[in-house]
Amino acid sequence: MKINTKPIYGGALFGVLAIAAFAPQFVSGGARTSVGSGAAATAVSKPFIAQLNGANETPVAGDTDGTGAAAVTIDPVTGEICVDLAVANIATATLAHIHRGATGIAGLPVVTLTAPIPTSAACTIADPVLATEIATTPANFYVNVHNADFPGGAIRGQLGAGGTKTGTIQLLNEPLRAYDSRFNGDGVLAPLTTRVVSLATGADSLGAIKIAVPPGSIGAIVRITATQTVNGGYLKVYSNTLTAEPKTSNINWVASGQDVGADTTVAVDGLAKIKVSSGGGSTQFIVDVVGYLF
Repeated sequence: MKINTKPIYGGALFGVLAIAAFAPQFVSGGARTSVGSGAAATAVSKPFIAQLNGANETPVAGDTDGTGAAAVTIDPVTGEICVDLAVANIATATLAHIHRGATGIAGLPVVTLTAPIPTSAACTIADPVLATEIATTPANFYVNVHNADFPGGAIRGQLGAGGTKTGTIQLLNEPLRAYDSRFNGDGVLAPLTTRVVSLATGADSLGAIKIAVPPGSIGAIVRITATQTVNGGYLKVYSNTLTAEPKTSNINWVASGQDVGADTTVAVDGLAKIKVSSGGGSTQFIVDVVGYLF
């Protein structure tokens, strides 16, 4: 079923810049900050990203339902390359690389990565000449994840510049709809229940699925909207790593049939997942990703 990407609220996301200014501090978990020297993170203002799937593999098709994403930062001067990887719906990964090769071309590996099970975060030092080439012509390289079922590659994705505006906080060029309970089969969120939501990918205004929050991100800037509300109630948005709900809510409504939206910044886990908990009346809800903290 095609995801409905049309917002139910009017106008732009007015609160985004205010959120950016008051973004909470998160514990860093990306390769560039927790593993590497930090040089790769300093050298670039946003990561290169790759969206991986089995259909991209050539000359032999990969895992038909496998998916994944990679976020890559590169310091051309030192040659430091830091990579965060996340995969899903494939057998245990055994190898991962950056390969030389344009779209549709199978090339040799040039950088060895840490196999994601199902995530990984690691840095390596490459020849600065190679690092510079990858940074200046990312479309000529791809990320490939291998396993025993698909030794030639289970999922693959071409590297490309991240679709964000430059800055410490990465604002997407276009908000992406990561979740809509009205159309994905989950339906109404009942009172006093919790739902885990993935922000890894989202649909743009044309329905194309893109990376919303890449691997290695420590937080996401989102707009959450409650719609088709029943009675009065509230929603709380928080990291999937937390077991206890926060004491404060993000959205409150006071009557049935309301549409209420709020902008917030939320920590994410290694797979870009968050939790949404309800109280009071039931509601449908939508999560649009506006940006991420990397």
